[in-house]
Parts: sequence; C-alpha cells; structure tokens
Amino acid sequence: MKFYHEKLALDITVDWSSMGAAFLSAGGYHHHIGINTWHSVNGKSQNSNVAGLKNFTIIIPDVSFFNKIRSTIENDYFSSKQRKQQESSYGDQFKVSDPDGIQIVIKYE
Repeated sequence: MKFYHEKLALDITVDWSSMGAAFLSAGGYHHHIGINTWHSVNGKSQNSNVAGLKNFTIIIPDVSFFNKIRSTIENDYFSSKQRKQQESSYGDQFKVSDPDGIQIVIKYE
C-alpha cells in the first residue's frame, strides 16, 4: 500500500490493512486499485512461472500529475543512466515494478 500511496500518489480510500485489504484511487473515486494480502502478508514475491497478476497500465489524463509521478519514480528508483533511457524510449509512458514485482506501465494519454 505504501508504494501505491507514496510513489504513485494514489489516495487511500479504505484502509483495512489489519484485515489484509486496502483500496486506493485518484480524483475522489471510491477505488481504482484494490490490494489484498490475505494469504501473503510478509510472504515472498511470486516468481514469473506461477499464476497471478504480472502487469497493468495506469492511464493518467493530466500531464502535470503524470510528470510529478514520473519525477518521483525516476528519482527514487532509476539511476541517471536509466533515467536517460526512460526519457529517450518512452516519452509519454514509463515502467516501474511494485515491491511484489508487478510491472506497472504509467501512461499519459
């Protein structure tokens, strides 16, 4: 939950983390992303050959919000060499993995 709230700037709309769930959103919506850890609290990340969520895309319609998130992610997660590669190869989108290894494409559209 911390990654999605602090790095992707999503609002926590429901925090049931004590029960293993949380809901996050942007723009006051009830939720865009639901997170559950009912069976995986303090567990290890799934490897790539098992069933489960591997990736998803978040589309951001506001360029200033997109740039804010991009800046946060780039400063926290990418080396200067990776930042240059991201800037030259993606333009209106970039990729990052959450703490569980789920790849997220953040896209301005």
